[in-house]
Amino acid sequence: MRNVLIVFAIIFQIKLSAQNAVLNFNTIYPEAGKKVTFTYTGKLAKKGTKISYICHYLGSNFVSEKSIPYKVKNNSFVGSFIIPDSVMYVNIKIENKKEFDNNKGKGFGFNIYKNWKPIKGTYFAEGQALMLNDLLLNADVDERKALGLMEKEYALNPGLKNKTRSYYIDAIFKISSRKQEAVTLAKKCYDEILKTGKDENCTFRYVNIIANGNYNLRDSLMFAVKKKYPKGITAFNLRKWDLQYFSTEKPDTAIEVFNSIVRDFPRIDIDHKREIFDYLLTAYCNKLDCDNFDKTMNAYLGIDKSPSLYILSQKYNTMARNMFIANKNLERAKGYVERSLAAHMQKDSLSDQYGETLDTYAAILSKLGNKQGALVNQRKAVVLTNTTNVGINEKLLGYLMDNKLYDEAKQRAEEFIADKTANAQIEGFYKAAFIAVNGNDDGFNEILAKLNNKAEQDYIEQLRLKITDIPAPDFVLKNLNGNDVKLSDLRGSIVILDFWATWCTPCIGSFSAMQKVVNEMKDKNIVFLFINTQEYNKSGSRVERIRKILEDKKTTEFEVILDEKKGDEYMVQAAYKVSGYPSKYIIDRTGKIRFCSLGFAGDDALIKEMKTVVGLIDENTN
Repeated sequence: MRNVLIVFAIIFQIKLSAQNAVLNFNTIYPEAGKKVTFTYTGKLAKKGTKISYICHYLGSNFVSEKSIPYKVKNNSFVGSFIIPDSVMYVNIKIENKKEFDNNKGKGFGFNIYKNWKPIKGTYFAEGQALMLNDLLLNADVDERKALGLMEKEYALNPGLKNKTRSYYIDAIFKISSRKQEAVTLAKKCYDEILKTGKDENCTFRYVNIIANGNYNLRDSLMFAVKKKYPKGITAFNLRKWDLQYFSTEKPDTAIEVFNSIVRDFPRIDIDHKREIFDYLLTAYCNKLDCDNFDKTMNAYLGIDKSPSLYILSQKYNTMARNMFIANKNLERAKGYVERSLAAHMQKDSLSDQYGETLDTYAAILSKLGNKQGALVNQRKAVVLTNTTNVGINEKLLGYLMDNKLYDEAKQRAEEFIADKTANAQIEGFYKAAFIAVNGNDDGFNEILAKLNNKAEQDYIEQLRLKITDIPAPDFVLKNLNGNDVKLSDLRGSIVILDFWATWCTPCIGSFSAMQKVVNEMKDKNIVFLFINTQEYNKSGSRVERIRKILEDKKTTEFEVILDEKKGDEYMVQAAYKVSGYPSKYIIDRTGKIRFCSLGFAGDDALIKEMKTVVGLIDENTN
């Protein structure tokens, strides 16, 4: 029997190595509470790479992430960590600046075992982890594979169905062909909650599926449960969300809401207590009320025997940063940020958040006249944020100049500019350091141009890697005048589709940038189609709302077309698998999707991205 197991282990190890040849572990049966050692030899085995492990738990979208220290051995990274108890699945995240090694889109991860057998729940947790691949690992999401893993778990452990049912239905909802099935199941579960109060903690997930973006319907379903169970978790969540909003918008009101929650919900568990204390501390940070902040933090620490790093570090850092900005009691602010640093040293001293806290500390030290201390801490902050935070980079150059370290300032500025992690202020510091080192600015403009050219070429290469070659689904939709617009009739032109909705603030915010893109490209045989979709706003007619927005934003030559609803989903956004708004798809002159961009990062970034990608597409076509 032992020989059979050895053979099986060897076969399993070969299979594992074939899948993850660049990331290998010292065990094929990792267990919670035990140490795992890994060796990484992939493309990011270079200076500046960060490796962390992400823990997933059964029946929860909560994940915890912690950096892993490692040593460099023969061009390999070797590190280890202890798998926390109760963890069901682990991802390994490997990143360097904006580059990820995600195992060719599949991600790196492993199940958890006990006595060589997979523990109950590990396959379901793997399915949940897979659904978060894009957010956590910049990797692909395979909804069908995720759902298959969940169903595999149910086949092995049918008793887990009740505990994980809401996540399973949510996974079904992500598959367009099964959305209606998910809605039907969610309605059944919601009705059961309304009738019995059982599984009320799942209310929000079910109503989101049922409403499918209709926020008025979502709210009415939530309030129906609250009305029937005024002391239940739904009522608590609605009040908690009020607290979250008021903590930043109206801190005094937030304090009143907190007190009412404590009064009306005296038996909430520690996780919910963490949430409401988090928002109350935010309110005191915004009020710069140090005394009540201290009292609240002490109260929180008195009830939470395992306080979260987030509250310990981020709240102390937020209070310190707010005091620094207001130039109020900097010595006390220094004490707050030192507490934040101590929490990081105890729990995770390699994270970006630790770098951001060091950035606050350096700023306060500089203001207090400690130029050397500011420089030492800012150097660490730049390393921990891997030079990706332009503001942190800029401050480092300022502190280097304050300390008259002109050679280092010149060198670091060149690195930031070449890596495209710079701004106009960094270029200004670069010129000042260049003159301080050379005695004049002879040759400066030529060197700066070369650095910017390198940054531009790197930017283009990063975009080039995102170019796709997927047939664009055809469609026919009405424009605002009721005329048909058919995608396939536009062959021979580049077509830019902009999926948006009247309720989407970033969508409308991007219109000014898109207007500039339209103006600059209208003579290049490029067609822009602004596809209005996911509309549930009932105030006035859809066309009237759209015309009013276009008028307010002073847009011209915007061809808006109206996505049509079939059943519970909008047809074109479903065909293009739009996952968020705004989303822009660039289709080449032969009818292929060549690029997709999600979100809005500002006018300049959007304009540059659109123009660059169009240039790349035409370059490839020619």
